[in-house]
This record gives sequence, C-alpha cells and structure tokens, in this order.
Amino acid sequence: MTTYEPLSIGEIFDRAVTIVVTRWRPLLFVSSVIAIAGTGISVAARSGNPVLVLLVTLPFSFVTTLFSNALVAICGEPEAAANTRLAVRIGLRRFWPVFGLYFLFGLLAGLAAVLLALPILIVASAHVGWLLAIIAIVYILAGLPVSAYLIGFIAIAYVYVVLENMGPFTALNTVPRRGKTAGGWRLLLLGAAIMALSYVPALVVGALPDAIAWLFAVKLAGLALMNVTIFVYATAVETVAAIDYRNRSTGADLAQLLEARARA
Repeated sequence: MTTYEPLSIGEIFDRAVTIVVTRWRPLLFVSSVIAIAGTGISVAARSGNPVLVLLVTLPFSFVTTLFSNALVAICGEPEAAANTRLAVRIGLRRFWPVFGLYFLFGLLAGLAAVLLALPILIVASAHVGWLLAIIAIVYILAGLPVSAYLIGFIAIAYVYVVLENMGPFTALNTVPRRGKTAGGWRLLLLGAAIMALSYVPALVVGALPDAIAWLFAVKLAGLALMNVTIFVYATAVETVAAIDYRNRSTGADLAQLLEARARA
C-alpha cells in the first residue's frame, strides 16, 4: 500500500475553496435556508415571549440541523451536489444520528467540566488564594488548545455521521483511530482554524445588543451573511479534512480521488 502525506491545513483550505466555487449554487440555496431559520430564531428570542420562542425555536432548529447536514452532503458527495433534493434527503435521514452525536458529546463535555471544576472548588473552600490563582492560569492557558482540539474532533465525527452513515459512538471512536495514521495533532490545527473562521466572528457579531433596533438589524444581517459565506466555507473545510483522514488511513490520496471523480 502506498503511503501519502496528509494534506496540510493550507491544502485543506485550498480544496475547500475549490468545492465552494464549483458547487456554489446548491451551497447558496441550502445556506440561505439556514440563514432564514437562524433569523427567525433570533427574532423570536428578542420578543421575550417564551411560547413564541418555543414554537419558533424547535422547528427552526430542526430545519437548521437538517440543512446543515445537507451542506456536508453537497461538499462531500458529487451526487448530492448535482441533486439538492438528494442532499436534503440525506440531511433528513441523518438528523437523529447527528442529534445523538451532539447530545453524547455534550454529556461528555459536561462531565469533563464538572471534573475539572472540582480542584477549583476544593481549593476555593480551603481559602488558598495563591493556589487558586495558579490553577486558574493553568486552566486558561490549557483551555484554548483543548477547546480547539475538541472542536476539530467533533467536526470530523460530524462529517462521518453524515457521509458514512455512522452512529454517534462509532464516529467518536473512528476519529482517534484514523487520527493515528493521518496525524492527531492536525485536529488541534483544524479546530483552531474553525474557531477563527466561524466561532470568533459569530461571537463578535452575536454580542451586539438586541435592545437597540438598528444594532439588532446589523446583528441579523451579519449572522445571515456569515451563514451563506463563512459557515459554508467552514463546512467545506471540515468535510475535506474528514475525507482526507479517511483516505489517508487507507492509503488513498484525496487529490487523486477528486481528480478521478472529476473525470468520471
């Protein structure tokens, strides 16, 4: 079996650009639906009416997840890129496994947060100020790389659930197994790239106050614009990275596979 070097982060970004440029029509349609659903959720949340929030958030969150799955299908499957209805059907079929993946990951992250909080609670109860400060500094310094790694980890697992019909447990187990071949450290770099691409801009725009009408309008426009641009590109990056992980673990070359598919 021929061994290939994994794609660098720069090469992953380059492949993602190619996907977005060549498949922009279905990606724009699907991401526009996500943007509309997200706008509806934000408007309902601003109303302060709990009944309205519930009635809008539940169905629109379902739509957002479904069409986010369809984005992955379009980025990873040429057949889905050529047939938007097929992409949406894939998104619908993988809704519950994706829901299970994020639910399971949330439970694990919550458990980890509780365990990590124990030393702080113990030291705080003992009133040892200097030790509490040291622990806080260590947590802050370690928090960013750990967060980046976890974001990269869940991004790869998410693509596997959508494209390879894996269950949540199988996907979470597959990522580190394939990472042994493709390079586990790349998850940290991938997560950092995703944070810079989508999380940070979303947090900045989302921090705009809802009480001031014109700022709320700017917030809605900014989030909608990110949904049809940055979010689409970040999805393409995640998909290319996940496919590269899979192909390198089996000795295949992503560039050769994409060229072969293009000629078919």
